[in-house]
Amino acid sequence: MVSISNEKPHETETRLRGVIQDTKLKIYSGPFAIWRFHFPQGADNSGFVGWLATHLKTRIGTGVFVICGQNSNDGGIFDYWGCPWELRDSVLSEVRALVAGNA
Repeated sequence: MVSISNEKPHETETRLRGVIQDTKLKIYSGPFAIWRFHFPQGADNSGFVGWLATHLKTRIGTGVFVICGQNSNDGGIFDYWGCPWELRDSVLSEVRALVAGNA
């Protein structure tokens, strides 16, 4: 079930910064810039895709693509993300900083 949060913009920012810090991040190697977030079961990640896509567009200037999925056998929701290869280092540096709580 999707959660709908009734909150102010700064509350959304705070919540989603907490959510990203609780995710499991996996970065895939290879000729494409692909990474995955695995959200803990029960996490309120509503608005996450829009929030992070806007953050990356504002900070780095890139768009992204996202494929969302669910695996009940492995605890919940997965988001697979990608960006242009040329911006991979900048984007993944920013993503790592957000996950670590340093951005």
